[in-house]
Amino acid sequence: MCFTPAVSLTTAIIEWALAIVLLAFYRRSTLRVFGAVLLFLLGAYQFGEFMLCTASNAEIWGTVAFLSYAFLPAVGLHAIAAYLRRPVKRALIYCLPAVFAFVAVAQEPFIRHAACETLFVTIRTYFSAGIPWMAFAAYYFGYILAAFLMLRNALRTERGSRKTACRWLLAAIFLMFIPTLVLMIIFPALRIRFPSILCHFALLTAVAFFIAVHKDGKRKA
Repeated sequence: MCFTPAVSLTTAIIEWALAIVLLAFYRRSTLRVFGAVLLFLLGAYQFGEFMLCTASNAEIWGTVAFLSYAFLPAVGLHAIAAYLRRPVKRALIYCLPAVFAFVAVAQEPFIRHAACETLFVTIRTYFSAGIPWMAFAAYYFGYILAAFLMLRNALRTERGSRKTACRWLLAAIFLMFIPTLVLMIIFPALRIRFPSILCHFALLTAVAFFIAVHKDGKRKA
């Protein structure tokens, strides 16, 4: 939860509203659908934490929050690969988050501990320790790093508005990459609050991606 339930819910509504704007007004953009999906997932995460702190059944809402952020790196990597016209196999991109999602749904109990705090939500899941944590961290960090490297290389060849869009995509990646790097490697003790802390950067990431879609759509208009 970002600060208060009201802030979390408001953030979710803003992100869902931006998703609707992308679908309604940027039909020529390659990034449009990807941006809408990312915004929907970010909003779903915020809503999951809002419900966890205001309703009962932490198992359901904690799992909803996990499923929402588990797919973010895969959607982001797929979006960038599609925009840069890199040949990718979608099954390979989504197989890892699909496995994590299956475990989250099948494992009982998946949520080991959940509590609302003053600024964050603390959630311990099956993936919060040991080998499961290392596997999930490798996926999350690895996909973000792969997307960053693709964009960095693209900036050397892209021109004009496409290059501008790539810069905004890179800004969105940085807003996910740097907090992930800090939380997973420098401060591993905060891993149980990783998703909740990362949500403080979510709206900025969403805005950066939204601007990238705007630039892409403007170029193709």
